[in-house]
Amino acid sequence: MNIFTTGNERQLTADYGMYLTLTADVELKQLPLVKIVHLDLTDNTGEWKEISDEEAQKIRAAKGHTAAAIDMTRYNQQMKLATMAVNTMSLTDEQALEVKELFPTFDEVLEKYEGKDLPQDFKFTEGGVLYKVLQTHKPQGIYRPGEEGTQSLYAVVSASATEQHAGTKEDPIPYVQNMILEQGKYYEQYGVVYECIQGTNTGFNFDLKDMAAQVTPVTED
Repeated sequence: MNIFTTGNERQLTADYGMYLTLTADVELKQLPLVKIVHLDLTDNTGEWKEISDEEAQKIRAAKGHTAAAIDMTRYNQQMKLATMAVNTMSLTDEQALEVKELFPTFDEVLEKYEGKDLPQDFKFTEGGVLYKVLQTHKPQGIYRPGEEGTQSLYAVVSASATEQHAGTKEDPIPYVQNMILEQGKYYEQYGVVYECIQGTNTGFNFDLKDMAAQVTPVTED
């Protein structure tokens, strides 16, 4: 369970695949089942706990299908509101990664920011990877993050790509500029796989083909 304090409220957010409910000792059908809870700063967060999907199914069964459907509708509404508001919170990259599923997709960004400036540090997902905006600009569908020519616009939020890929020769990590490299891991850019021979502590504004001291292209056996 993640707890964030913003303004005059405290927000509780369940981890991916988990749910929030009350700790009260009451009948299952009386327990709420949600993903996000908004509390006043004076409210006790200890009254809420995180439960697994298996436990959530028991609550749904006790509530009945109608109550479960209401819970899902409420969940969808809360998720929509959270997606709209998550970029207004002062989250570190590490905190943002913990609630990655709350950020809008790039397609949703294109719809919301059509003809408008996308602010620096705005975060969104594309292909399951969390990105952040490096410089204010008007987003366009022909310039999707991760593609050639977009390195100055978007950067992968640290560690999100490695969550999706093993970093092996068979499952390399998609590379974009400013990504920190780990020695021994494999990365892919523009269809070429590279092995990292020297890790980096910071990201560089270069493509892998221009980083011969850090990576070497993998040749076919």
